[in-house]
Amino acid sequence: MLKKIANVLTKLSDNLEYKISDRNERILVEQVLIEFAVIHYGLTGLENSKNILLRSCRYLEENIGWSPPTACSTYLIYSTYISYIAGGKINRNDVKASLEEIKREYIEFVNYTAWGGRNLAYGLEILSLGLKSASLSNINPSAEIVALWEVHLNHSLQYVKQMSGQLTTDEVEAFLSSLVSALETPYPTKLKTEAINVSEELAGKLLENWMVGGRLIMQNRDSLSYLM
Repeated sequence: MLKKIANVLTKLSDNLEYKISDRNERILVEQVLIEFAVIHYGLTGLENSKNILLRSCRYLEENIGWSPPTACSTYLIYSTYISYIAGGKINRNDVKASLEEIKREYIEFVNYTAWGGRNLAYGLEILSLGLKSASLSNINPSAEIVALWEVHLNHSLQYVKQMSGQLTTDEVEAFLSSLVSALETPYPTKLKTEAINVSEELAGKLLENWMVGGRLIMQNRDSLSYLM
């Protein structure tokens, strides 16, 4: 089945410039290809899936600009995480290249997460998963990346406290996911106890929503949101 999916991905992604002339439509198609390729590459490790993933990401970077949602590093990190939870082997080169790219583009990374809300939660989750993958791969991340992670953890905790009564259910879920990822990151931080307490509070809010029929919040969600 996975091989059949790979063949379909290849056929769909080949020569898109000749198949789709409208820029906006092309961007949407590239996003769909990324979503399939990131999962397929994580499960199989096939080089062809990785090439599709990188090609689509680079198209988004060239046409929209570099940011965490368009960066190749983001999706390679998600692929390594999928590989890990599926019992596969993590590609050390992917992890190393991803963290190096984030370090290189840290200004754009911070410009994106500085908007707060889901942007901030998304950035923290990417950094946390990247550091966790690095640890599992016996890679020593740069001091800059670890510092960037701790800064995002601190900002996330402060943001949640300041905006506690104004957070949407979607934001509560995003911050809870990112904080759990941060707590699973094997790097010492003085913020651990605070992160645990805030996570418990967010979990309590989500539980209240689910108890009153909050399942409706799962409708109309982005297809990759369960990872983010």
